[in-house]
Amino acid sequence: MKPELLLIGAGQWILDWCEYYQVPYALIQKPKLFEPGTATETILLDYEHDPNLWDYVEALCRKRNIVACLTSAESALTIASEISNRFNIEYASCADQTLLKDKYAMRSVLAASALNGVAYTLVHNEAQLQQFLEEQGDIVLKPRQGVASQNISRINRLDAASENIAPSYPLLAERYIEGREFSVEVFSFAGEHQLIGVTEKTVDPNTFIEKRHVFPATLEQEDHALIWDTVRQFLTVLGMKNGPSHTELKIHNGKAYIIEGHNRAAGDAISSLVEMVTGFNVYQQLVAWAAFRERLISDTVAYNRVAMIDFMFSEDGIVKQISGVQSSLALAGVIEIKLYYGVGDRLVSTTSSYSRFGHVIIHAADRADCERVLETVHSRLKIIIE
Repeated sequence: MKPELLLIGAGQWILDWCEYYQVPYALIQKPKLFEPGTATETILLDYEHDPNLWDYVEALCRKRNIVACLTSAESALTIASEISNRFNIEYASCADQTLLKDKYAMRSVLAASALNGVAYTLVHNEAQLQQFLEEQGDIVLKPRQGVASQNISRINRLDAASENIAPSYPLLAERYIEGREFSVEVFSFAGEHQLIGVTEKTVDPNTFIEKRHVFPATLEQEDHALIWDTVRQFLTVLGMKNGPSHTELKIHNGKAYIIEGHNRAAGDAISSLVEMVTGFNVYQQLVAWAAFRERLISDTVAYNRVAMIDFMFSEDGIVKQISGVQSSLALAGVIEIKLYYGVGDRLVSTTSSYSRFGHVIIHAADRADCERVLETVHSRLKIIIE
């Protein structure tokens, strides 16, 4: 039988490459997100909440030659991992999905490894929070399982925390780490980790919401080697086996500290930045490796120029005017300007990655050139919020 993929919650990027390679695939998708394709079988249901999911999956695995279960949706990563385990599918993204979804479990595993540790604890009440705060002085609070930079806060005194902390206990408390922040894009081939590149990111200092990503990061050779060695160890310790991963870390005083990791391609259009600079399409490689075990990337990745995505944040109010988009798109180096809201829309202040106002993508000679183009774009854009 011809190898077939099971896609659950997969974005159009994965479907497109399945159709490009003429790989048969079965699709499980939420009804509101479904887009027609050439799936051999399509099942529309809310895979996060519908208990009938497992009956459908069992029937698919029994009658089709499923060699991999793939997804690009954060909400489906755990389900895809469980499908692989339950039905003995050879292709597996990682050994234990829990360690990537549960930030406390990840910290516990890292604490037993040779990697630099971050002081952490799970706090269940204000008294425990106060104690950890007194011990560490400057801390970050986050949900044990969370996405999109939601409900994350930094505090250095308890009275400042009361109105800013995440809404409910238990919370993961970590010592705050200073320094430059990066994400590392990797593709793993049966446990062999291939570095694609390092992205430098800028976040809001209070909410930790990503404001900007630049690929590739400007790094001294020593720091680049430190980052790659740290991430390679991290992926091995957490049992990363196949496919893309996105690992976030900081460099401070010559040491690297893991912030968190994901067994999926990067969000925030970082994968698009990577392709602009390297020509490497992570979703093409995902399908080719899962279906055929075909490796498309060479050991040494070449970089062509620099790409940047810069996000605009929202504020409370109603959008009264937007102008300057078309004239800005005519500028050399501007790839995309996308606003998520229009005139008349009511906005709330940005509190997560899901509530930003829009973004600009630029591909230019170097980082300084990207910043010059971005400055020109913002001088032309006129957005009035009242």
